[in-house]
Amino acid sequence: MKILLVTPSYGVYGGIEAFVLALADWLRLHSSHEIRVCFKSVSGTDPSDTLVSRCHDLGIPAHFVAR
Repeated sequence: MKILLVTPSYGVYGGIEAFVLALADWLRLHSSHEIRVCFKSVSGTDPSDTLVSRCHDLGIPAHFVAR
């Protein structure tokens, strides 16, 4: 099964972004599901390097979309 976690984001690693990545990481480690995360930028913000690198370090495919 494929699971897509969608969440708004202010572009920084913290709060909801940290929660969604922790959830995605847990699902990736404890299930056979294909996990992806989609961050919807709030008010034209760009993702920070920290957020992008955290997604990459966890091995979770993440997509960043504009509002």
